[in-house]
Amino acid sequence: MRDYFSENPLYNDAQFRHLFRMSRGFSGIQKCIAAIRQLPYDTARDAWDEYLRISARSCLDYLENFCEGVNFLYGRRYLRMPTATDFPFLYEAHQRIHGFLGMLGSLDCTH
Repeated sequence: MRDYFSENPLYNDAQFRHLFRMSRGFSGIQKCIAAIRQLPYDTARDAWDEYLRISARSCLDYLENFCEGVNFLYGRRYLRMPTATDFPFLYEAHQRIHGFLGMLGSLDCTH
């Protein structure tokens, strides 16, 4: 590890890329894939280090950065409380899709 990933590695970046056909860091697409693959699964962070070949800490950093970016870009429009004009549309869409009225905001099924 010290030969390749220390402060003073044996090979510089160009030599490393030439010898191993890979860079020391991760590309933007690899970081996005790491974040997106974590979103649908409820697993421990360290479960991804073997699959993605990225450390658990890095995976968490990429996920947090990805979520902050999505929130920055779309938060104002899509991640807000519904307005009074939104409710009739939401009720109609829910009835059309699910076939029954109501249930808007009732996500707690324990009661």
